[in-house]
Amino acid sequence: VTGARDQKVHLSTDKPLYQPGQTVHARALALKAPSLVPAAGSSVVFELVDPKGTRLAGKTVAASRFGIAAFSLELSSDLALGDYTLRAKVGLNQAEVPVKVSRYTLPKFKLAITGTKDSFLAGETLRADLRARYFFGKPVDGGEVHAVLTRQDGTLVAPEFKGKTNKTGELTLSFELPSSLAASGPESLALQVEVK
Repeated sequence: VTGARDQKVHLSTDKPLYQPGQTVHARALALKAPSLVPAAGSSVVFELVDPKGTRLAGKTVAASRFGIAAFSLELSSDLALGDYTLRAKVGLNQAEVPVKVSRYTLPKFKLAITGTKDSFLAGETLRADLRARYFFGKPVDGGEVHAVLTRQDGTLVAPEFKGKTNKTGELTLSFELPSSLAASGPESLALQVEVK
């Protein structure tokens, strides 16, 4: 007995990576073999299978006159992360595509801080230039900056500084140093900067 395919199916999704709570949009193209004309009216069965092989969702859709069937599924917001499989079956034939469910990680960037002077006197304004750039070279435009100036024991020397980076990813930080710092003699301060 020789088995022969009488239909072919191709499956695609709108993107390869989804976060929980997003909607998966898939499309299948069903063709008759060997002529490769659209399999109009064919029943296309869509299934989403979790990493353990459990079928989570399924739907049967009739192919259009062009042999196309569409499927949309909103993922649960508490869906487990991992590698899922989306299947489209037409008769005995099926196609599969991997669907990765994961949290997006934003591109990382680096910060460079340069003081306008090596040392400052009590009562002066401490200024430092901040530069934020993604590792591929683009500046971090509009990054929210929070900076604090502290003593070695962690106590604040001046109020917290807040601002945003400009289009070139730069911002000048400034702190008014209290004149009371001179009473204890030379002191090293720590500048902590966070950019989001």
